[in-house]
Amino acid sequence: MKAVTFLVAFLGYGALGAGCSASSEGDGDGGSDGGEETVVDWSKADPPDYLDITTCAHITDAADPEFEQCSACCLGAGYSGSSFLNDDKCTCSNGREDGRDTVCMTEAGSSGVGACETCCETAGFNGYSYASSGQTRSCECHGLSDTNVCADSLAGNAGSDACFFCCLNEGFLSAGYSNFGEEECLCMDP
Repeated sequence: MKAVTFLVAFLGYGALGAGCSASSEGDGDGGSDGGEETVVDWSKADPPDYLDITTCAHITDAADPEFEQCSACCLGAGYSGSSFLNDDKCTCSNGREDGRDTVCMTEAGSSGVGACETCCETAGFNGYSYASSGQTRSCECHGLSDTNVCADSLAGNAGSDACFFCCLNEGFLSAGYSNFGEEECLCMDP
């Protein structure tokens, strides 16, 4: 397995590391029955419109200074986030359009720091921002992670890239593995 670092720069939150990937050549690590690993066909990637896999795809590999070039390319094209999720090619994003990050901007979620944190954790986020000024309170969630949406991607003889391919198609900007020993596919957003 080759190690690949997926870095995500998003709305000034900096970089998020998290992932490893196997070569898309099929190295035999994937699959539970010892058969030949199924190789992902990256040309069939079809992510949601807020993810752009073509504008900066000429920048490949996630190592420095390529990440800086990817981030600059995406920012120059009007995108706020970037990664190398698409088969080690620069991928750009303006974030989800489904409003998930505002799920806790309710009266209950904004009633205090503890309520904000609990609401965001329950909604599947790793972080939150809480602000209070006079009567105005707000709770924003950050770092969406999901082990359910691509749970089946590691089944059978799926190659190691199947997790990353699935997360990309589900609209996530980054991916990795959790629960080592019984690996789960972890899809992530900043």
